[in-house]
Amino acid sequence: MQIRRFYSPELSLTSQQIVLSESESLHVLRVLRLRPGDKMLLMNGKGLMAEAELSEASNRKQAVCRVSQVSSALVPDRRLVLYV
Repeated sequence: MQIRRFYSPELSLTSQQIVLSESESLHVLRVLRLRPGDKMLLMNGKGLMAEAELSEASNRKQAVCRVSQVSSALVPDRRLVLYV
């Protein structure tokens, strides 16, 4: 099974626990039906990625993730711009 990726804008280098937004929690808990202990990757959209596991699913509406390792993605030295 592949590790799923989820958006979490509040992810930082010091994060230890993250509560996913309502829409992400809905996707995690009801659509994908992940259970506590399942692994995932969290991304903040600014270059940080974290390995995490679902630790708690309160009332099937709020997903709480325990962060195990946070890493920073390398910024490319070139920028690509596409014009259509």
